[in-house]
Amino acid sequence: MTDANHIWLTRKEAEGSLVAHARFAARTHMVPVEDASGRIAAKDVSALRVFPDKPASRWDGIAVRYDAFQGAKPDFSTWREGADYRFSNTGVCIEGDFDTVVRIEETNFSDEGALLDVVTPKERGQLVIPVGSEMGKGDVLVRKGQRITPFAAARLARGGYEQVEVIAPPRVAFVPTGNELVDYRSELPAGKNVETNSIMVASKLQRWGADPVVFPLLKDDPNLIAAALRSALCQADIVVLNGGSSKGADDYAAVAIASVADIFCHAVKMGPGAHIIMAAAEEGVPVVGLSGPAAGADMTAEFYLRALIEKYYGLAPVEPPAVRATLAAVPRSPFNRKSTVTMAYRMVVWRDRAGAFFSQPASEESSVGKIGRDGGNAYLFVEPDDNYHVGDVAQMELSWPYEYPPCCGD
Repeated sequence: MTDANHIWLTRKEAEGSLVAHARFAARTHMVPVEDASGRIAAKDVSALRVFPDKPASRWDGIAVRYDAFQGAKPDFSTWREGADYRFSNTGVCIEGDFDTVVRIEETNFSDEGALLDVVTPKERGQLVIPVGSEMGKGDVLVRKGQRITPFAAARLARGGYEQVEVIAPPRVAFVPTGNELVDYRSELPAGKNVETNSIMVASKLQRWGADPVVFPLLKDDPNLIAAALRSALCQADIVVLNGGSSKGADDYAAVAIASVADIFCHAVKMGPGAHIIMAAAEEGVPVVGLSGPAAGADMTAEFYLRALIEKYYGLAPVEPPAVRATLAAVPRSPFNRKSTVTMAYRMVVWRDRAGAFFSQPASEESSVGKIGRDGGNAYLFVEPDDNYHVGDVAQMELSWPYEYPPCCGD
């Protein structure tokens, strides 16, 4: 394998190259329809039955025969329930040869329950759900590659299914490394740091529809790391190595990854997390080396790992929405130094009662914290020559899950 020495790409170039190099053979499995919501259908699914299989009522009322209202108005004093009309509830099949429904609000009964009057229906079949109007046998209920909604899951059950075939989640191996780290369940020696990126990234992966497999924390030993990567490649669709991607004395990620895969990117022109390694192993399995610091790991996971999961599922890439917001505060760095890469800052974006957007760094403490946006809900991308001030209007890219910015005070 080869190590493409420090190939720098832009964020979009890196994402496009990573997705292009990745090759997946998505697995499928069966799940109960009650667990299918949010899953991706593995194939077209067609109805096994006609529904409804008998005429049903669209409204609470009484079912009548339309022909009884032709000519002179009927003498309702002679009508009897079951013979001349039936009570008909919404969604319930209409028994007998009754073909029309009149709303209960358009009927009049005596205190003793005798029918006194009925508004003449306007047409035959009024307020009747016809046979097969919701689905016919063979109608496609969900399409291959479609995300199954709660409504679609219910429709599958109505169409005769107890289980449905969906794409199985991609397995993502996460290999944490670092001499300076200890497991969060261990005692914390002086001068050490706690390994928590596995929790953060695994949680993100689960929310994106992946099945994370977290490996034990490794020391910065290139042989141990390479062995772990080989093991990960045998069991995962995507392999993530965390830590050791920069240029420090104990940074062996590039060496280890190059021993099992071909590196096509060793840095992205955007920080934090600029030193991200991207490679492709045999069979097109992507290997990604995320930077160790939490801010960089968090951001780069969102930008690049989510794109891989979308490709695995065959989903079209989602372009993050953007808003223009007035800066109520500006990031404190790197405006006091010259940066050579684009810097991405976690921001909180909110709107006022008039609908205008405002933003400040997620790290700032103020009343805006009431919004409760842990880590912010948007990014501000600052180019090397940018110099923002309070009151400037800047474009913000909303971060996943792309929720509409809240109104301050909501």
